[in-house]
Amino acid sequence: MMILRRLLTVFVFATLLTGCDDVKKIREEAELLDKDIQTLKTDIKLLRNFLQSIPTPSQCPDPGEHTARICHYTLKILEPMPKHEHWYKVTIPTGVIEKAQADCEKVRANFPDLANYPCSNPKKYKHWEYAIYVEGKIEAKKSYSFVNDPVTNHLIVIQEVS
Repeated sequence: MMILRRLLTVFVFATLLTGCDDVKKIREEAELLDKDIQTLKTDIKLLRNFLQSIPTPSQCPDPGEHTARICHYTLKILEPMPKHEHWYKVTIPTGVIEKAQADCEKVRANFPDLANYPCSNPKKYKHWEYAIYVEGKIEAKKSYSFVNDPVTNHLIVIQEVS
């Protein structure tokens, strides 16, 4: 960015020194160049956000999705699914989102390159609902720690989380 502005400054002075008296044209070209720079900055921000939204290969999928990886989840049980034994509607507890935000803020503070990285905001977080098959005894409206079974895609209860 700074290099482009320096080049623009050199271009302006070189044009003035060569006797060009069309300053209006130079200003118009400078405005167009500045507009292009702003567009480029916006494109870079959008590309960065897009790339950050793609899960990494080491990241666990959403609860209940097939994976050969052993994944641990903390989920809040919303309610049993009618007519489907052992199936429950669940969501991610607010406490998990709050901890993720705090951890993200610590990382951003330690790494200046990530200063613009967006952290989850618990107040704006969209609480998705997932349908999962649970092996073990659970109660609605409580949070539990689970591990997935990579063969059946079921979630196995480890313990209740307060």
